[in-house]
Amino acid sequence: MADAYVGVTDIANWIPELWADELLQQIQHETMLEDTTQRRYEKMLRFGDTVNMPRKSNPAVTSPSFGDAVSATYSEITEGVQTLTITVHDYSAMDIGDIAEFQSKYSVRESYHESMGYSLARTRDVAISALYQNLSQVQGALGSPLSDSHLLDAWRELASASAPKSPRYLPISPRALASLMQIDKFINQLYMGTTGQMLKDGVPIRQIYGAQVMETNLLRVPSTGQAEAAMYHKDQFALAVQGMPDTILHHDPTTLSWKMIVHQFYGTAEINRAPETLGGGTAVDTWGVLLRTHG
Repeated sequence: MADAYVGVTDIANWIPELWADELLQQIQHETMLEDTTQRRYEKMLRFGDTVNMPRKSNPAVTSPSFGDAVSATYSEITEGVQTLTITVHDYSAMDIGDIAEFQSKYSVRESYHESMGYSLARTRDVAISALYQNLSQVQGALGSPLSDSHLLDAWRELASASAPKSPRYLPISPRALASLMQIDKFINQLYMGTTGQMLKDGVPIRQIYGAQVMETNLLRVPSTGQAEAAMYHKDQFALAVQGMPDTILHHDPTTLSWKMIVHQFYGTAEINRAPETLGGGTAVDTWGVLLRTHG
């Protein structure tokens, strides 16, 4: 007869299940696109819902016959206006029962409040990246990697439009960035010298043709395997948040729960400015270039 043996089945009620001291962190993409937009108009929106930005054109020049009496022709330009309007109201809301807060090992309200802030910031980044599709200048093809030629052409288009050289940005998907990392001139120190663009903070390429490279997972994805990046100057896009996201918290005695809402009001705009053409003309968005690629 076998000896009696006490195994885990016999003492199952003695073996506890343990819970970690901290919650397992969820995935959160880094939000960064707000910093690539012009936000100076935000200060004007302490009240009201729209900022109007009158455009200014370059007057025409007339060249009369040399030596003849001049009968001047005066320029008449009908100037347009660019608007930035608060059009979006987003909120994130949770109703947290007292029993859940009392019995949870973790701070329920505090944990979700932090996550709600991320959710709203993510929404603003997505709204900014959605503006890229409206740019009239386009390089690359959806579903395909960007080439050096695409980036050079984008730089050329910005230069041809006399876009200020700084600050310029290049938000790009990780997959598209990985393709660029296969191009020697962007990562090989022989091309860059000792003060080049080597790895820093996990970003393998920090600058391409004067534009700060920004790896982001929050670009617009028209379809699976596609992504829309862009190269642009900061003044090509504008963002205004009317008051920072506000938290409303109150205890409801009828449900014995805490009702928590975090909400925000904001607006975004693609900035179209008067062209360089003397005498004025249709407003243009030539300080930005849409880069169609893969994601």
